[in-house]
Amino acid sequence: MARSSLFASSLPDCECPGACGGRPEAALRLTSPYPTLAPAPGARPPVDCYTPTRVGELVHDALNRRPGVFMEQIGPLVYLRPERGGVEWAVDVRWIEAAR
Repeated sequence: MARSSLFASSLPDCECPGACGGRPEAALRLTSPYPTLAPAPGARPPVDCYTPTRVGELVHDALNRRPGVFMEQIGPLVYLRPERGGVEWAVDVRWIEAAR
């Protein structure tokens, strides 16, 4: 058995309400605590969409209705993180607005 699997198996399972399956003590998480919502049928991205350019810039995720700190953009996805730190989530760049 590999050392890393011995280490991981010695840690308790996650007991969070979301039952994410991760092992928080080892900083392992299988699912994001911030699931990205699917657009409602007929929903359209905001007209005044914004493309962030600076890492650390505060923006607003119109799809998930929450602010986020811009981390990076890969293709059409923008990766945001909560203002006070935490797990990133991804959202289509068309749903990003300038911070309010």
